[in-house]
Amino acid sequence: MLKVVRSGEPLAPARPSLLDVGCGYGHLYATACDLSIALDFHGIDLCSEMISSARASHPTATWHVGDLFGFVKPRSFDYLVSNGVLTQKLDVPFPDMDCYARTLVQTMFAACRFGIAFNLMTTRVNFMQPHLYYKNPIEFLAWCMEEVTPCVHLDHSYRAYDYTLYLYRDEVFGAVGRTGVSA
Repeated sequence: MLKVVRSGEPLAPARPSLLDVGCGYGHLYATACDLSIALDFHGIDLCSEMISSARASHPTATWHVGDLFGFVKPRSFDYLVSNGVLTQKLDVPFPDMDCYARTLVQTMFAACRFGIAFNLMTTRVNFMQPHLYYKNPIEFLAWCMEEVTPCVHLDHSYRAYDYTLYLYRDEVFGAVGRTGVSA
């Protein structure tokens, strides 16, 4: 998820702000610290117990209890990430989960100055669990390019059953040479 932060881009700040949507216990912040990635880190999660733990473990970051939809304003963070939020559907019907996934992506993108990253379960598997949310990578990539931004990167190259999409503002980074698919 931290690959979304592009160091060395001319318009990116030296210490960009990042909102981790569904941050849980704050493991992404710990990873950023371990990798010496300087961030103005914010995390938000619905679970107050997880946020309490994140605050206790990582007091130098900012933690919020709540959901994204009433929290963010347009272009209020440089980057937003969401790891694992769109991989489970539990008992939610697929059409409702599709609507939620699209709304979450659009809300995250509206709140970013530079880009977002999120992951979904891939349909390129030989077995599917009924409680997980699987989405065809090419279909979701096409939707992102048509409805959100043409400046995208799809990473389906790691050994897991999910893939990550990175979406960038084309007016900031320019669409030329920024669209990529890794498989």
